[in-house]
Amino acid sequence: MITTTAGLAYVADLGAYRETAGTLGMACRAAGGGLARAEREEQLPEAEFVETCPAGP
Repeated sequence: MITTTAGLAYVADLGAYRETAGTLGMACRAAGGGLARAEREEQLPEAEFVETCPAGP
């Protein structure tokens, strides 16, 4: 999960917490999935690409 405030970005790996797994899946579905590789490279060029949402069925 990535959150931003005051021009800073914070990254948290919620997959390690079983109680958040369902919430993460719901958030990904509601948002239409994570950023595609091209979107991520455009918006976060200095960050290594990491799949942010689980693959859909």
